[in-house]
Amino acid sequence: MLDRVRRDPFRLCFPVGIALAMHASVLWILYIFSGVGAYPGQTHARFFVGGFLYYFILGFLMTAVPRFTQTPIASTVEIVLLVVQIVASLTSMALGHELAVWTSLLSGWLLLVVFAVRRFLHRGQNPPATFLFVGLGLLLGLGGYASIVVFHAVPGMSAVWLVAGKICVYDAMVLSLILGVGGRLVPGILGFDQVVPMQLSVSTATPPFLRAIPMPLVLLVAAFGLSIALEVLGLVLISYAVRAAVITVVAAQYWQLHRAPERRTWFTLMIRWSCWMIVLGSWTMVATASEPIAAKHLLYIGGYLLLTLLIGGRVTMSHSGMGSSSELRRHPYLTIGIFLVLAALTRASANVWPSVYNSHLGYAAACLFIVIVIWAVSFVPVIYRSK
Repeated sequence: MLDRVRRDPFRLCFPVGIALAMHASVLWILYIFSGVGAYPGQTHARFFVGGFLYYFILGFLMTAVPRFTQTPIASTVEIVLLVVQIVASLTSMALGHELAVWTSLLSGWLLLVVFAVRRFLHRGQNPPATFLFVGLGLLLGLGGYASIVVFHAVPGMSAVWLVAGKICVYDAMVLSLILGVGGRLVPGILGFDQVVPMQLSVSTATPPFLRAIPMPLVLLVAAFGLSIALEVLGLVLISYAVRAAVITVVAAQYWQLHRAPERRTWFTLMIRWSCWMIVLGSWTMVATASEPIAAKHLLYIGGYLLLTLLIGGRVTMSHSGMGSSSELRRHPYLTIGIFLVLAALTRASANVWPSVYNSHLGYAAACLFIVIVIWAVSFVPVIYRSK
C-alpha cells in the first residue's frame, strides 16, 4: 500500500478532499433548511478552497510532477509528512481553531513547494512551458497562506494581511495552477494533438527552462501576477480586466477553446464546458466588479470545481488501469456537469433576487452535495484498485 501511495499520492489526498467538500455542502444544507449551526459563509469557503481544492491540488501535483520532470516519486518521508499534515489539518478544522487551521495549510503547502522545487532542480526534462503558471501558483499559495497565518498569529496586525492572503489563496493560486496545468492537459484531452508537440518542444529543449519558454507566455504570467498586485492595492476593476484578458489569451492560444474539440466524448464536452465557464466567469467579474460575489461563484463552481472533479476522475481511472473507455459514457460526466452548472447559476442568482437569497443558497448546496456523492460513488472505489 505504501508503494502505491508513494507512486500515486492522489490515492491519499483525493478522498480527503471529497470528504471535506461533502462537509462544506452539508453546512449550508443544515443551516438553510434546518437552522442548524452558525452562518457558514467563511467556513464553507475555507473547506472548499482549503479542503477540497487544496487536497486535490496536492494529490495531483505530487503525482504528476515526478512524471513531468522524470524524477523520483514521493519518498516515504514525504508521504509520512503528508499524513501528519492531513491529521493536523483535519484536527484543527474539527476544533475550529483559526490559527491552527491556517498553519496546517501553510505547512502542507510548504511540503508541496519543497517537493516540486527539489524535482525541478534535478529534472530529467523540462516541464511543459505553461508550468510557469504553476510556479507562480505555488508562490502565490505560499505567500497567501503565510500572510493569513501572520494576521492570526501576531496581535494588532493590519487587516491588509488577511485581505491580501485571501486574494492570493482564493482568487489567484487555484486559477494560476489551472492555467498552468490546463495549458498541457486541456488541448490533449480535446484532441488538439498539434498543440502538445509545441509544449513538448520545451520539455525536450536543452536550454534552461526559462530560456526555452516563449516570451509571449512570460508576458502573460507577468500580467497575471500584476493583476493580483493591482487587486491587493484596491484597483479591482483594472485587476479583473487584466486577469480576464490573460485567461482569454491562454484559452485561445493554448486550450484552443474557440475550436470544436477533435475528440468528442461526454468527458471532453464537460471539460470544454468548464473551461468556458472560467472564461465567461472572469469577464462577468469585470462587468460586476463592484459586487463580484455572484460572478465569482460562476467561476468557482462552474469552472474550478467542475474542472477539478473531471481531471480528478481521469487521473483516478488512468492510474488504476481503467483506461479512458469510461469517458465515452454519459454518466457520470454529463450528470456532474449539469448539476454543477445548475449549482453555479442558482448560487449566482441568489445575489440578483434577494427575496430568494437563502433558499437559493440551500438549493445550490444541495446540487453540490449530489455532485460530490456521485463522484465519490463513481471514483473513490476505483482509487484503491491497482493496475
